[in-house]
Amino acid sequence: MMFFQWILFLLILAGSLSAGDTRPRIMIETDAGGDPDDEQSLVRFLLYTNDLDVVGIIANRPQARPGENLNTVRDGLGIVRRMIDAYGESHSHLVQHDSRYPTAAELHALTVAGYDDVDDGVQLVIQAVDADDPRPLWFCNWGTDDQSGVSCLKRALDRVLKERGPEGYAKFKQRILLSSADKFGEHTTTLHPPFPLWVDTFRPERNRKRWYHRFSALTATAGGFDIRRDVLEGHGPLGTLYPLNTTHPQKEGDTMTFLYFLPPGIAEPAQPTW
Repeated sequence: MMFFQWILFLLILAGSLSAGDTRPRIMIETDAGGDPDDEQSLVRFLLYTNDLDVVGIIANRPQARPGENLNTVRDGLGIVRRMIDAYGESHSHLVQHDSRYPTAAELHALTVAGYDDVDDGVQLVIQAVDADDPRPLWFCNWGTDDQSGVSCLKRALDRVLKERGPEGYAKFKQRILLSSADKFGEHTTTLHPPFPLWVDTFRPERNRKRWYHRFSALTATAGGFDIRRDVLEGHGPLGTLYPLNTTHPQKEGDTMTFLYFLPPGIAEPAQPTW
């Protein structure tokens, strides 16, 4: 009898230990308003928010790029909020499949501007890293290029190093994992310690081709898929916001930053060698 009581105790203990949210804590920084592929990736990202614990969305482009970006909203934060609103219109249908889908209000509450003259994005990064949560923060940068802001993660690390010193900086940095190209200056090159794990999404570059060249070629029409029939038309307000004017069909050049976290069955993002 004591043996079975012991087994029951262990099962209850295991259940209590696993009761917390085990999904990856993820923050994305997007230059929505530049290359329209960010908006393509945002459509897909919002549809996977049930499998991710999203703790922040930062929009770092203050003005949409003329000519290339055709969105009727002309600032990055406004573009992201428009897409969250469209997601919200579909929320009642999404929760029929998984109750973990956050509400649009919840996503809006953690969406901020990351423009160079605004501090909201930097504060959001620091709060997420300092949060009382055993899980590290996965940070995904989708672009900081011409006319977008300096990455809010870089600015946050600059501030922490200045205000907390090398020891506080090291402790802070050990709570951050990267799924991103290198947008963080000396924090990925010379300042120690290194990030505990960095999935460099710029690589591998083969035959002068990057990830999105292969993603587009392999998925644009896979299995008879048609972007207009299967996404843009008759599939809700979020699908209608999927832009088509990218250099490659369904380019989604930033989707790989979060595909890495989706649970295929046997995987652990923090153990890439498994």
